[in-house]
Amino acid sequence: MRSLERFCVFTLTDTPVKFIGLLILFAFTTIWSLRDLAQPQSTRQRVSNSLHLMMAVVMLAMVARSVWTPLSNLVPLPAWVVIFALATGWYGYLLVDATLARRAGRPAALGHAISHLLMFAAMTWHLAAMQVKHSMMGGHDHGDQGHGDHAHTDHGHAEHGHGMEDTMTPMVDASQAGSAMWWFAVIGIPFVVYLLGGAVVALVAAFAPAESTTAPPVAVTVGGPARTSSGTARGASGEPVSAPPVGATCHEARPVGSAVYRLGQVSHFAMLFGMFWMSTGLLTPIAPFLAALAF
Repeated sequence: MRSLERFCVFTLTDTPVKFIGLLILFAFTTIWSLRDLAQPQSTRQRVSNSLHLMMAVVMLAMVARSVWTPLSNLVPLPAWVVIFALATGWYGYLLVDATLARRAGRPAALGHAISHLLMFAAMTWHLAAMQVKHSMMGGHDHGDQGHGDHAHTDHGHAEHGHGMEDTMTPMVDASQAGSAMWWFAVIGIPFVVYLLGGAVVALVAAFAPAESTTAPPVAVTVGGPARTSSGTARGASGEPVSAPPVGATCHEARPVGSAVYRLGQVSHFAMLFGMFWMSTGLLTPIAPFLAALAF
């Protein structure tokens, strides 16, 4: 059952491509999240962008054992599960708000709200699966509460004084049909499908042709656009500006094909694909072939 254990804490020695790849992906989305948080925005946008930044930082910290171990000691894994469950609830509220707006005939970005709800739900699932895996191992990984695919190498066993049987037995049990990790793998299938599918969509969107429009969208400022005596919203150059759709809460208006649009889509791809790549080890109880993605 080495395949089940290989994906947990990544090292430059054992999984150099995955280790470096995840660092690059999550470092980029962390930097872009900082950029988004620094823009003028409403309170709702600031909450959403703060949650995005938190997720990016946590995912970046989870790549390396030397960073994740002290962080998980400072904030225990069950606490992270609760934190991201609450964050998922925030996006659930945005989805409900967007749905009500759509029914009332107002513009609502339902796709945006659903996408971010699924993203944070996937993160909550990932962390909960890590906690279950750690509990089933009886704490043998010494605080390395990893991603369901930790490679207990022979060197590691010698270093910690454990025989192969000490860690192999609980992990073999964890892979059996009907076990807790097996059920977490089954539950994770729609999340992993969403992460990979969303990553592909974001990457394609990053290379989409620019919009052919004579009047590019005007971002709505925190205080809202100016209004004429008739009540019509006007942008800085005087053209009409539609109210931002409910649910589009994370960033300013971005014309398709603009540099900020493309970079934003690349960041979205980096987060989704990084989460997918990091989560594949949690599905090895039902899909052992995913062990091949740790290299």
